[in-house]
Amino acid sequence: MLDGKVLAGDADRRGAEDAVLGGEKFWGMRVIEVAPGSAWLSAHLAARCGAYIVLDRPAMTGDKADDVRTGWQHVMQALGLQPEIVTDKERSVAGLSDGYDVALSFGALSRADDPLELLALMAELSDDTLVIIEPSEAGEGDGSVEARLTMAPETADPYGARWVFSPALLERLLNRVGFERQVVTRHAPAVTPGTGTSVTIVARRHVRRPPASRRQGPRMAEAPLPASPQPAYSPDHEAAADLPLPPPADRRAAIGTADVEVFVTVGRNVFEQMVQALARSGIAAGQLGRVLDFGCGLSRVLRWWRMFPRVNIHGTDIDVAAIMWNREHLGYGTFAFNTLDPRLDYPSESFDLVHAIDVMSHYPEHLQIVWFKEFLRILRPGGQVYFTSRGRSCRALLPPDLQAVFDDHRLVCGGAEQAGTEHCVAFHPPQWVVNTLVPATGAEVLELAEWPVGSPGEDLWLLRKPHAAGWR
Repeated sequence: MLDGKVLAGDADRRGAEDAVLGGEKFWGMRVIEVAPGSAWLSAHLAARCGAYIVLDRPAMTGDKADDVRTGWQHVMQALGLQPEIVTDKERSVAGLSDGYDVALSFGALSRADDPLELLALMAELSDDTLVIIEPSEAGEGDGSVEARLTMAPETADPYGARWVFSPALLERLLNRVGFERQVVTRHAPAVTPGTGTSVTIVARRHVRRPPASRRQGPRMAEAPLPASPQPAYSPDHEAAADLPLPPPADRRAAIGTADVEVFVTVGRNVFEQMVQALARSGIAAGQLGRVLDFGCGLSRVLRWWRMFPRVNIHGTDIDVAAIMWNREHLGYGTFAFNTLDPRLDYPSESFDLVHAIDVMSHYPEHLQIVWFKEFLRILRPGGQVYFTSRGRSCRALLPPDLQAVFDDHRLVCGGAEQAGTEHCVAFHPPQWVVNTLVPATGAEVLELAEWPVGSPGEDLWLLRKPHAAGWR
């Protein structure tokens, strides 16, 4: 640095800039780079671009963050370059009112608290091109690996990556934000030392967006709905009738048909069954404070919570593309994403109800138990877990040998290696829930509503976190 200070980095990546940028030059373009880090790409870009702007939004804090920012500025000064710098400590984008040709990030998504929010911001800033460079999983050269998000391995570095995106998931998310023309380049660890296997996706809009049509700032969630003048427990049955619907292809992927009536009616019926189950245990749905829909998908059930406008509704799902759609179209809810790892980014004892509709039927036994422990962690004492399961009414779907396992009161699960997807299917004997799941988690059973044997429905369970201290 100009002041003689030496900053240690992961590795020397100089000379790999063109490869990491997918061969793009960006001559004369307006480029904004998000979270430039130590500026190893910045110097390369700033010497070529017509205008180079930095959105300094580092995931890190403290002395190391200050060192990185200081080092970046010294590098620019040493090269005689003076790009515009916008610091975004409050997550505002004041001053970013002009459109950019390119928005670019290297490793920012994997380190962000909320990578979906960051990707949406970058999409809003770019009129034409997004360049996403991220660590990736090895062995994905044939592109056959499914779209998935996993937790990064824990390391001693508090500023390291939090997430690992499969290239298929990055491609899907870029499609979701309107950048559908994509060129994917995968890099061996030697190209980006210190990062390991990585991927570059250069994605463009089908039609360049005219600068005049650009929104002023990123798409933000709509303001909360005003409180209803009616009592909180009194439902507004028409409140969800005019909500946006997911595209036909997404509806078909979620429920097997694009039929609007099926999507809407089935979701409402499931919601009303849950409200009735709560009422039978003396719980008024409209008087709940904070509710989490775990595995909310495209909000087929969650949307009906709008009937009770004073309930603070949250949704989380492993399908991050669905979470992006929810954020864009259902402003009355708060949406996050989760991985298979049983950790939710919510404080302990912060929810009154967690419901999981047709979710636990796709988790193997070991994940069921740890996830229910996590549900009880975030529930207040006396809070409820409502979930559905494939029980006695679904036994006939099993072959004879697995029916014998079911009859022995053991959980039956196939496709455990694809947990969290429709390819993993679990069947819950009621006795397994009562004798294994409940004792292992410390929950209490309030109700089991069993469908008649031979009907296609799932069992409906309502559990409770005990009021007494010392629960597991």
